[in-house]
Amino acid sequence: MTDSQSWNSGRSPEDPSFSCDFSFCSLGFSIRTNSVEVYKGARRFFEHFPPAAGSADERSLILRVQSDGWLYDFPLAGEHHIRTGDLPYIFVLLDAHVLNHFRSSSTQHWVMHAGMVARAGKGILLPGGTTHGKSTLTAMLVHEGLDYLGDEHVILDREGSLAVRGFPRPIVLREDSYEKIREIVPALEPVVPPLLIEGKGDFYIDPENLRPGSVAEQAELLYIVFPHYAPDESPALVPISKADAMVQLLRGFLHFKHFRAAAIEGLSNIVDRVPCYSLITGQYKETVSLISELLSSNDPQTDA
Repeated sequence: MTDSQSWNSGRSPEDPSFSCDFSFCSLGFSIRTNSVEVYKGARRFFEHFPPAAGSADERSLILRVQSDGWLYDFPLAGEHHIRTGDLPYIFVLLDAHVLNHFRSSSTQHWVMHAGMVARAGKGILLPGGTTHGKSTLTAMLVHEGLDYLGDEHVILDREGSLAVRGFPRPIVLREDSYEKIREIVPALEPVVPPLLIEGKGDFYIDPENLRPGSVAEQAELLYIVFPHYAPDESPALVPISKADAMVQLLRGFLHFKHFRAAAIEGLSNIVDRVPCYSLITGQYKETVSLISELLSSNDPQTDA
């Protein structure tokens, strides 16, 4: 946690009612709870978001989690609640509610389902589904020296700027990927307890534990690279057409249902100015080298 961040609104963890407050793109958020476990986990989970300004009552979204020592109670809209004894699931809910509130409230940004890494303020967008290996690739690239903007979501400017803002939540790794990363960084530990699904865990990793100083606020979009996980194939970086890139981007564009024409126009404006590639990944050492070489190019050539 940086010295400038103001969590807990002046209260202590021993207080039966305490909170952590943060902001994102001018929206203020507050998580209020009577649970020390939720409080500590929320501090770690949202550690790299900017501090909130103003009083605690001025937050755009206030999320409340109460615990009786056995179950956690998470109020939803109206009179509905989620009650669970699964602490990791609470952080999944908090993450989803913060992102959804931002997506529905911001009039200046789009949310893209993609990872992003950068070097010296110049970035590569990594769009893809949940099985495409983008989070593992992002973690490997951060460890090898690139800056972290996000592994699942990043924020695009609706006005067509190529400046992309990061969504700096922890990197989420499936259990097999987590174990691969721990072979490189043995001391790596998740920021909150892993979420177990059908006996396998999702592990939330602080990018700063992969490489200190790696979290970046924003970067200029230089390339769009679509990773495809294929462990039995040799890594390859292949240019793709603008039309193919548009189809793949729209699959991960969280605003398309409500802003179809504007979404197509906005993404087309980006794709017209940024070279796009397909990336076969799986053998991560060679894949990291391909990405590093791409970012080292000083004269990117836009595909026809």
